[in-house]
Amino acid sequence: MGSPRVARNLVPRAPLVNVTGHDERVRGFTRIGDMRFLAAAFIAALPFAAQAGEYRLLVASAPRGDDPALARQRQEFAAMGRAARVRDLVLVEAVGPAGASTRARYDLPAGAFAAALVGKDGEVKLRAAHPLDAAALFPLIDSMPMRRQERRERGE
Repeated sequence: MGSPRVARNLVPRAPLVNVTGHDERVRGFTRIGDMRFLAAAFIAALPFAAQAGEYRLLVASAPRGDDPALARQRQEFAAMGRAARVRDLVLVEAVGPAGASTRARYDLPAGAFAAALVGKDGEVKLRAAHPLDAAALFPLIDSMPMRRQERRERGE
């Protein structure tokens, strides 16, 4: 399976929060090729109810889509590949004004890059002012009770 890609403002009239998913179980997404995205209004209206209990979120917030730290976060996430999918990790981008509600929900700054790991329980487990890589995320995720249970159930 190839590395995930991120949709970038494909629908000009709808403010977007870009989401990189790893399989078809993600509900509420529009699919164009391998790209998936959600309108910011949908995210603002629902507290990630569709993902609650199913996905861990890596929320990357940036003032602009061309932010160098955001580009690096995208690269780091793509490099995680299958290991991210196994951990049910999805990248959510909150960029510019369209990402305001997502930034507010997870207490991320509007004027600078920030990243947050959100657990399946909807709680922020880690915040950082820099892109997060597998070395920072995977040990934390693997120590979570839900992840330990998943590993037992999946025979990992």
